[in-house]
Parts: sequence; structure tokens; C-alpha cells
Amino acid sequence: MIANLSKGWNKILIKVSDTWGNWGFYFRVTDKEGNPVEDLIFDPLKDDVRVKYIYGRFAREKRFRLTRIAILYIVAISVFLTGLYFMVSNIYHRIKINRMKEDFISSVSHELKTPIAAVKMLVETLKRGKVTQDKSKTRYYDMIIRESDRLTRFINKILDFSKIERGEKVFYFEKENLVDLAKRAVEIYKDEAQDEKLAIQFNAEKDEIPAEIDKDAILQVIFNLIDNAYKYSKDEKVITINVKAVRKDVHIEVIDRGLGIPKDSIERIFDKFYRVERDMVMGIKGSGLGLSFVKSVVNAHNGTMAVESKIGKGSKFVISLPMERA
Repeated sequence: MIANLSKGWNKILIKVSDTWGNWGFYFRVTDKEGNPVEDLIFDPLKDDVRVKYIYGRFAREKRFRLTRIAILYIVAISVFLTGLYFMVSNIYHRIKINRMKEDFISSVSHELKTPIAAVKMLVETLKRGKVTQDKSKTRYYDMIIRESDRLTRFINKILDFSKIERGEKVFYFEKENLVDLAKRAVEIYKDEAQDEKLAIQFNAEKDEIPAEIDKDAILQVIFNLIDNAYKYSKDEKVITINVKAVRKDVHIEVIDRGLGIPKDSIERIFDKFYRVERDMVMGIKGSGLGLSFVKSVVNAHNGTMAVESKIGKGSKFVISLPMERA
């Protein structure tokens, strides 16, 4: 039975229970809003043991209610904080991606404008007749070809990377001598860099180390690693390239004495568009696609990549390619 009384007494329950036995009265005293204030028990048998048991039971129920409320609050706060964390993380991630895209666009624009501007200047010089000697004309023509090749390689790298991302890139595997291929990459880079301070040391165990590869793709990979080593070298622009056979694999090592890579960035340098914060602060140009392209091509050849680096001491990139495809 429930009776509504004034002055906050709003529940009187009369109960017969198997557990308690006999008649008894249970009063729940509440405030005017209906919130429990106290539980009172009237036992006509005056059994203290039974009354203590009933009080204990109510106390346990009260603790359970308080615990349940506390858990609900904790869960609610945890859900709120988790949601807040993911929201802030998502915003930060979006800001970072937008920043990387802006940097990528800026770098690509620079990479495209430099050779185009050089070609335009050389052609205009020749057109005006300012170069009269055949030897000088030949040198200008060579420079135009070199800048055009540089532009073509950069565009092809972006297009090839896009095809690899979509799974549309087709590789043509043939038996090639990796020693000759690495030498060619070195010659092309030296000719393009035109930097007297650049010293590339080339070492190979033997004159011929064959492997089944896509020649153009691996040439671009080696070229990219040399370019990466050059960009991150300071005054000491010394790059070492080693080609050697290790059991059934061919290892190509590109070693520099440059800035080095922070430990927390080594795992991420192969991510698309990723660039070390330090590099952007220092104004080192890059699209953030070079190493990502390298890893994609190496993976397509069933190869592996390893990186060793120390800040201020330089970095070592090692490509491992199988001599024969499985």
C-alpha cells in the first residue's frame, strides 16, 4: 500500500515477506522532491537480529545504487572525454593533412617551374642569337635536354605513383644488371645537379649482379634516394652507393653524411605527403612523395627497405631486391 502524506512523507509500504516473516512496516522518508532521506523499519516481533538484517539489506541496496550512479557518471565522463579526444584529434589530423597538401602543391609548383624557367631562358638566349659558337650552342642544347629530362622524370614519378595507388601501374620485369643501372642513375644525377661540391662514391662487388626488375622503375628509385641524400646533406655532400649480392638478393645501399632523421619520424617517412617538421622549418624543398614512391616500387618487386639514421651523422637506406621473382 502506498499513501501520500504531507511534509515529505510520501511512501508507506506494508509488506508480508517470506524472508522477513510476519507483518512489518517499512517507511521510506523522502524530501518534497521525492528523493530518499531515510529508511525506517517497524517490527512488531521486536526481533533485533531480523531488524539488523533488514537494515543491512537496505544499506547494501543504497550502496549499490550509489555505486551504479557513480559508474554511470564515470562512463558518461569517459565517453565525453573520448569523444572530445577523437574530435580534437580529427581536427588536428585534418589541419595537418591540409598543411601537407599545401606544402605538396608548393613543392610541386617549384619543381615544375624551375626546369620550365630554365628551358625558356635557354631557348630565348638561343633565339636572340646571343650564342654564336657551335660549342656554346651544343652546351645550351644539352642543358635544355637535361632540364626537359628532369621535368619528364618528375611528372612520370607523380603519374606512376598515382597509378600504383590505384593499382593500375604495370611493371615489366626483365633480367637487368643492377650495377650498370646504379651507375647510370649516378651519372644522370651528377649531370643534373651540376654541383662541384657533390662527391658520389660508387662501390660494387663485381661488374655484373643480375636481377629481375622493372628497369625504369628501379632507376627512378635509385635516383630518388640519391636526390634525397643530396638534399639532406649539409656542406659535406658526400654520398656512397654500394651494390652487392647477399645470398639470393641484391642490396643497394645509399649512404649520406647529412642531417639524419629523428627516431620518431623514421617509421613515417614512407607515408604519403609526410615531411619532418624540421625540414619545413629549414626550407628544404620536397613533395613528400619521393620515399613513398620508392617503398611502393620496392614492395611491387617483393623487396624490402631498411633505414639507419643518426641526427647530425647521416642516414643509410638499404634496398633488398630478389634476384629472381617467385
